[in-house]
Amino acid sequence: MKAEVMSFRQDILPLQALTITERVKDKGEIIEVRVKFYPGQERSLQVKPFVQLFNSMSEDLFTWAGGTTDKFLSGDDDYFVYPVSASVVADDNVAVWVSNTDSVNTYTLVCDVVVSYYGS
Repeated sequence: MKAEVMSFRQDILPLQALTITERVKDKGEIIEVRVKFYPGQERSLQVKPFVQLFNSMSEDLFTWAGGTTDKFLSGDDDYFVYPVSASVVADDNVAVWVSNTDSVNTYTLVCDVVVSYYGS
């Protein structure tokens, strides 16, 4: 299997929220998500990776604990690597929703999603 690392890098302005997407090229599986939070971010950057399926449905890449109010990742001077298993096909989109809750500072989104393509 051939793996592709989809890298999501973007400066997120104060109080900005947006979704960044990248198209899946073939049938495969998302096998890993990596998220880096730089020192000083103090949980102001909220990150939620998901899959936007070709049929317009979306699928979270993480299962969130029952009763959890936070449905995103955040941190301060942290690097997280999560093994995941999510099937994808050509023309699905890997997406990352990100929000900066800080009203003054711009922070950099750093998120990698590893897709392993079948038959490659």
